[in-house]
Amino acid sequence: MEHSVNWAEQRGAINNPAVNQMNREELETHNIHVHSFYEATAINPTNHSVQFVNVVDGATESFNYDKLIIATGAHAFNLPIAGNDLDNVATLRHGKQHQLMATVKQANIKNIVVVGAGYIGMMVSDQLSQFGKKVTIVDINDRPLSTYLDADFTDIFNNHMREKQIAFIPNTKVESFSGNDHDQVTAVQTNHGVFDADLVVVSAGTRPNTDWIGGELTINERGYIVTDDYSKTSNKDIFAIGDSTEFLYNPTHQRMNISLASNAERQARVAVRNLFEQTKPIHGVQGSSGLQLFGELFASTGLNTLTAGRSGIDVESTYVE
Repeated sequence: MEHSVNWAEQRGAINNPAVNQMNREELETHNIHVHSFYEATAINPTNHSVQFVNVVDGATESFNYDKLIIATGAHAFNLPIAGNDLDNVATLRHGKQHQLMATVKQANIKNIVVVGAGYIGMMVSDQLSQFGKKVTIVDINDRPLSTYLDADFTDIFNNHMREKQIAFIPNTKVESFSGNDHDQVTAVQTNHGVFDADLVVVSAGTRPNTDWIGGELTINERGYIVTDDYSKTSNKDIFAIGDSTEFLYNPTHQRMNISLASNAERQARVAVRNLFEQTKPIHGVQGSSGLQLFGELFASTGLNTLTAGRSGIDVESTYVE
């Protein structure tokens, strides 16, 4: 086997030429070859090859492998509603942060609606409020970060959001986006009213980038690549890691997607260690994470009251200050 690695990213790859150039020579000395701006389009396990298209010039190319690790991640979920293709309806995936911040700084951007009050939605709302914009958060749940923290903790956000003039609209479903004659978004239509919007940031979760795989590997009903405890897929020569897979979640003994960089790194180490012989399985995770928001520091691990209830687990909670 030739100990060479062809690394092509599924969604346009490394977008910063300076970073590319800085790392390329060092990577080449380790026989690691980076092919930027390549998107995987098909996989052929029979002849051990992956087909790619160059997103810059449209050229196609095929790379052969002895062992393959898929790390194509996930893409931001774009709400399947009218107006989702209007200008200034944005997500925060795939290197668009700089473009978004440039839009935010424009003088005509006064009203910003953030759809989703998870980690990304809340953190971007905190940052957007620092630009003196009117920020409105719309979420289908009754409080922000409800799937991560209990109400004892999320209640702390209320005073902070009032101080920053961030409006939180709970239990609300977005129905459509309205635009003007220039195809720019002007409002968000919900089941609880209409909210003016010069910019909409959609943070409504992600979907795994697995459509390109077709039927060549086992994909579960949620669209994730099925892997075993060694990160191996249904094909003995193909492994998968990251947001396109699911983890064993120890508190519920169920497999679920937990989109944390620490988990993807752990899977990567396990995959490499088990490429040729499955001897070192990955153990489940607790879903530990932390964040800094509104000047507060939060950390969580394992179940909270909401996730326990969804899993049919009865819990009692105690709050200690």
